[in-house]
Amino acid sequence: NLPVTAGTRFTWRSDYSVTSPGWTVCLEPPSAPSPPPLPPPPPLAPPQPSPPPSPAPPPSAFRIVSGSAYCHVSTSSDGRSCVTDGDGNHGNNEACTVEVLQTGLLSATEFQTESGYDYITIGGTRYQGTSGPSNLPVTAGTRFTWRSDYSVTSPGWTVCLEPPSAPSPPPLPPPPPLAPPQPSPPPSPAPPPSAFRIVSGSAYCH
Repeated sequence: NLPVTAGTRFTWRSDYSVTSPGWTVCLEPPSAPSPPPLPPPPPLAPPQPSPPPSPAPPPSAFRIVSGSAYCHVSTSSDGRSCVTDGDGNHGNNEACTVEVLQTGLLSATEFQTESGYDYITIGGTRYQGTSGPSNLPVTAGTRFTWRSDYSVTSPGWTVCLEPPSAPSPPPLPPPPPLAPPQPSPPPSPAPPPSAFRIVSGSAYCH
């Protein structure tokens, strides 16, 4: 395993006596170089953050106390909590009681019933025909009812709760009174009259 390179020379000599079986020298090609190491695998992409969970829907402002087959809680396109008799015309002989769960203002966004026969009653006042409640103040715990008679159906009603307006901030306090002007200092007293008068030689006497 003697390393040699192309161009290396060697010699053979024998003397005048004694012979032997001789020699054979072979060349072993060099071993193939080891392959270069594989490059490291690319780094794994960082895991994508999970999307934030959807915000929970706001709590409903209404609860169906009875008659849930006829009245349903819904949400308006602007996010207000509402209650309605359902899509399309209401049915005959419907009755339900709804409890308001939050303080606010009740307003009808749709109202069309058979006047005198199909009506909502809130605080002793019946709302019927096309005259639904509008900005009616209610408090949590207020209940109202819906009734329809045995004939004539109409598109019905949807009533939504508007949260009360935030109170106006208190007025700013009045500015503090201005400090009274400082009196001017009294004038300096006049110097006392001199007891002398230079009659002559004022260049020399003062």
